[in-house]
Amino acid sequence: MEITKEYLETLTYKDLTKIGRAVGVKAPTSLKKKELISAIIDVRKGKTKPYFSTRGRPALSVNTFDEQLFEKQNTVFQEKNTLLEQAFEEFKRKILRIINGD
Repeated sequence: MEITKEYLETLTYKDLTKIGRAVGVKAPTSLKKKELISAIIDVRKGKTKPYFSTRGRPALSVNTFDEQLFEKQNTVFQEKNTLLEQAFEEFKRKILRIINGD
């Protein structure tokens, strides 16, 4: 499943750095939020090669990242957006009927 930019934008910077480390973004804590989101997407799409440091102590957050939970949350987010779009379209149709006197 593809991780959407819209979903990543809803996450906190701390969550994004965890995801960045897990997917192989180089130095995720040195990036700004928008840069980090782009880097995560680039690694996931294969545009950038994942980077995993072998120096120093491994980040603790890498051990707590759950790819399946992340994918499930992303799916729920996409479904929620679809439902909101459908509700908005229905709302627009009702308003147009009221305006047109139907």
